[in-house]
Amino acid sequence: MRTAHLLAWTVVLSVLVVTTGALLSLGEAGASSSRSSIHIFALTGSSPATGAAGEDGRLALVVPIPQAPLSAQAAGPPSAPCGTPAGFNGTAKGGQPPYSWGWNFGDGATATVENPLHAYSAGGAYTVSLQVHDSLGQVAGASLTITIGAGSGCVPPLSISATAAASSGTAPLSVSFLSVPSGGIPLYLFAWTFGDGGQRATTQNATHTYTTAGSYTARVWVNDSNGNSANATVLVSVQKAPPLSVHASMRVLNVSCSCNTCKGHAGMNVSLSAQVSGGAAPFTFDWSFGDGTPNGTGENITHAYAGQDPWNATVTVTDALGGRAVSNVTVTEQGLVFNCPMVPAPAPAPVLPTLVLLAVLGGTTLVLAVSASVLLSRRRRVRPPGREEASPSPSTTGAGKEALTSEDGAQVEPDGKP
Repeated sequence: MRTAHLLAWTVVLSVLVVTTGALLSLGEAGASSSRSSIHIFALTGSSPATGAAGEDGRLALVVPIPQAPLSAQAAGPPSAPCGTPAGFNGTAKGGQPPYSWGWNFGDGATATVENPLHAYSAGGAYTVSLQVHDSLGQVAGASLTITIGAGSGCVPPLSISATAAASSGTAPLSVSFLSVPSGGIPLYLFAWTFGDGGQRATTQNATHTYTTAGSYTARVWVNDSNGNSANATVLVSVQKAPPLSVHASMRVLNVSCSCNTCKGHAGMNVSLSAQVSGGAAPFTFDWSFGDGTPNGTGENITHAYAGQDPWNATVTVTDALGGRAVSNVTVTEQGLVFNCPMVPAPAPAPVLPTLVLLAVLGGTTLVLAVSASVLLSRRRRVRPPGREEASPSPSTTGAGKEALTSEDGAQVEPDGKP
């Protein structure tokens, strides 16, 4: 815009000189002439050109002249001992003087003079910045870095080291990071980035989980109370997890028999185990026992079976990345010899010999069986109490014979007839 104004007025003045023969002069003093003269005054800033006729009839023009942009430079020593004043120099160009100065020495101290002196109380690298303002409100800046070395009574420079508990492994890999700051002036502020675009941390020590294979650079920053900063890095290598696989196995713990001869069992306690390889921990386990009972969970599990084997137990394993693997095992007694108590069966009733009598009557065979368990006993005579058995008299004959009493007490004739 300023350049356009200057060009426009240059054209106007050229026309005036050609048409009027005016004598151009710069500044307030000009050569006198019979011809009218035009005085041109340079005006710094952005005001438009103005013109006015003086008392002597001369035309005075005030033409704005564009200014160069404001710029600033800062100079100082690259290093200095701790506690020793270091000198800094500021330079400004362009813009519209006068200038104002603003220094920040990176340790919280400031200055407002063009060429200040400053002594640092702690070692380290400091960024010194300068801002220059002109009378038109323009701002320009510059900066430099100075390294302050150790000195008597000087705080050591701020530094930090970083390590990782496990810097390599398969995904997902959880890494615990440790940092140790030293020097500077506490309190310290920390900031972590982990190189994978994940969430940052603002604690001295941090933990981060890497879910994708690759190489990563974790970095920690520390700032002290003087505004000093230091950082350290840790390299982390994450490999892709091998394919997930699982193998199921079983072991019979004990068996309860369902019969005295152990030809079957009423219950069998079995230990089921899953051996996992590959995949990404942690893992989840889901067991189907194959006997209609609800599923179970766990890498190692015990289950009580009832009924007759075999059964088919199946385990499904899922890893942290969603991978799945399945294995099954046949649950059986596997020819185990059960140590079941043998209870003797009750003794059967004894079988005694039987006497078989065959009789043939009129062409018909009659079979008579008499058990030997029936003991034949002799009958003995029963004497009524208080009664003597009569003995026949040798001299008694015929009708003089007395009746005999059979063993059952019946009276019989001497000839045996009743």
